[in-house]
Amino acid sequence: MAYLADHPNAFMPIFKLLGPSSAISFFRLAAIVCALPGIAALLVLARRCFGHRTLELREGEFIVPCGAFEAKARVPYAAIKRVWETRTVGNNRSLFVSTGSGVYTIKSAFFPDSETYITVRDFLQGWATES
Repeated sequence: MAYLADHPNAFMPIFKLLGPSSAISFFRLAAIVCALPGIAALLVLARRCFGHRTLELREGEFIVPCGAFEAKARVPYAAIKRVWETRTVGNNRSLFVSTGSGVYTIKSAFFPDSETYITVRDFLQGWATES
């Protein structure tokens, strides 16, 4: 037991392979790598809590959050080419609006209830130029 107290590095293979200073660097790097998922989760949670993800219907256009940082995109109703819907697990639905400049996703989570979602879906499908 006295030998173990005097030489704690003798029983750790990482210290034998790398040496004391390199092993400390290795453990610091391992701690940082292990902390990354927790930091990412906190960032996603903060974005979810403090980010304003709303769909705005205006005269002649709608504004929808899109992209990685939920930037607002203005989409004129006249530019709508095609509108379609997909359903996922449960009652989650997504409405896809195709224009000349891209495809925008409108999630059912933007709406307080399914009746409002259906009304907006039918309204946007009325503007679609393709079936």
